[in-house]
Amino acid sequence: MLVLTTTGRRSGKKHATPVLCHRDCDGSLLVIAVNGAADWNPDWFGNLVADPHVEIDFEGAHRLAHALVLDGDDRADTWAAAASAFPGLDAAQREAQRIIPLIRLTIE
Repeated sequence: MLVLTTTGRRSGKKHATPVLCHRDCDGSLLVIAVNGAADWNPDWFGNLVADPHVEIDFEGAHRLAHALVLDGDDRADTWAAAASAFPGLDAAQREAQRIIPLIRLTIE
């Protein structure tokens, strides 16, 4: 887990949220916008899409990062590794009426 701080797309205020994360094979951090198996994305995801410059607290360090929502082959390849790390992820995807977003965080 890490703490992801986004800027509110309407309020402009900072919002800190603990989120699931996974270290990808290239060492980058992946965040999963699971929101249980709800049919809507979590609020922090909308903030992240509106402003991909985020802050993270991970392994005792506070850092600035840039978020990129994965799609296509990159998402498909990455999903397999994330689902392996989080056994309930495939089941959540089957239940959700949306594609659960995967986001790559690049440290600035």
